Amino acid sequence: SDIHRPANSLRKMKFKAVLSRNGVKTFVSIAQSIQKVAEECAIHMNEEFFEFRVKPDAANGIQVFAKMHTESFTEYRIESKAENNITVVVRVRNLIRAFKSADQAMDAVFKLTKPGSIPCFTVVASDVTTCLAVKQDIPISQILSAAGRNEYREPRLPTPDIAMEFPDPRHVKMILEKMKPLDKFVHMEASSRGVLIFKVQTELVSMRTFFHGLEVQQSKGSDVQEENNMNDNVSVHTSNSFNFVRKYVVQMNIKEFLNVLHFASIHFEKVILCVIEGQAVVLYGDLEDSIGSLTYYIPVCTAFD
Repeated sequence: SDIHRPANSLRKMKFKAVLSRNGVKTFVSIAQSIQKVAEECAIHMNEEFFEFRVKPDAANGIQVFAKMHTESFTEYRIESKAENNITVVVRVRNLIRAFKSADQAMDAVFKLTKPGSIPCFTVVASDVTTCLAVKQDIPISQILSAAGRNEYREPRLPTPDIAMEFPDPRHVKMILEKMKPLDKFVHMEASSRGVLIFKVQTELVSMRTFFHGLEVQQSKGSDVQEENNMNDNVSVHTSNSFNFVRKYVVQMNIKEFLNVLHFASIHFEKVILCVIEGQAVVLYGDLEDSIGSLTYYIPVCTAFD
């Protein structure tokens, strides 16, 4: 079909990149986070970005998009007849295995190859202590055309009801671990006063955790202006700016949300929470040193789930 290209189309594509040791660590951390929600991911490469893309799974509906600027690579070369766009599908565990073999190297070279009949990503790394070169092949299960790439597009969502700073994901993860034995679901309430509440309530027990003083970047019906660029120094309105408090509540599956929060091991400049009531929660993180971003789209649960 025109969606999944045959392996021989690899001849028309060239890709080679070099990642520093720190880059390899970030790469592995992102892949390990993705593995918690998906077994496969698409890798989309062009002249601007190297991207990981996860399409919605039938079981959880979660989508993940991680972007690394090509400037964050020591070297980066790409060539294809599709305006220098290449998209391939790989198993995440193979990606992690190959790049973990490079974690003691000064850098890692990875490129598109075809050692046999199966196209691969080949990772080559020289161990600092032994000076031996370690080579790992990551089999490519599909090479996608532009039509196939559409399956991995970011969803179109309405303007969030609220966009606000998300607390340290490590702290949120610890709290949800304690709530997990109590119930299947957690209620998350975000308010225009910069308060985020996680709550579990059953007939026998009730548990709540409050995070105060979070920056609100946008809230429907308030005077907080939407910021298009999350890297800008935003002028944050204090709670006194609001004549009334707006609250937005969503229900999340705790186990699935904990899988998402595995990204807590990655270093971020900041993480932004967007809530679209009755539809989705979006978590957007700027990677440290502005090398890229990580975005999760998480469907919210209904009363019938």
